[in-house]
Amino acid sequence: WEDAAGGKVLQFLSDSMDGSDATTSTSFQNVHSLDITPAATSSKIMVWVNVSFLMSGSTRPNAGLQILRDAEVIWSISGEGIQYHSFGSGGEVGAHFSAAYLDSPSTTSATTYELQSKVGSGETLTIQGASSGDWTNSSGIHLMEIGA
Repeated sequence: WEDAAGGKVLQFLSDSMDGSDATTSTSFQNVHSLDITPAATSSKIMVWVNVSFLMSGSTRPNAGLQILRDAEVIWSISGEGIQYHSFGSGGEVGAHFSAAYLDSPSTTSATTYELQSKVGSGETLTIQGASSGDWTNSSGIHLMEIGA
């Protein structure tokens, strides 16, 4: 057996939201961010986001989520791409959503990864954090640098 070249985890950072964040904005707004400083320009960054949310105001929700690297959108999903589960009698919708993206930032400078959200007109989206009552899943960002 030969030693594997590259692919070693160089660092792992994780940050969960505390509390909750509600928005009625129909344009993307910052929800949470995390910085990482890659050790090499050849490194890859695995970006994971976990989002637990509650939505109200529509029977056909039109939320959107996106991940940015230093203000550049690198991943986005909205509308029918997000699976929802209705519950309660007030027309509320709740879900837990996870996404992963393998990024190549090609830098050794501090890099900010940001999660943003938006809703459709008349809707309210509340993203749940670690201390949001009875929710068992919290929202956050997780970054893993992988050496080349």
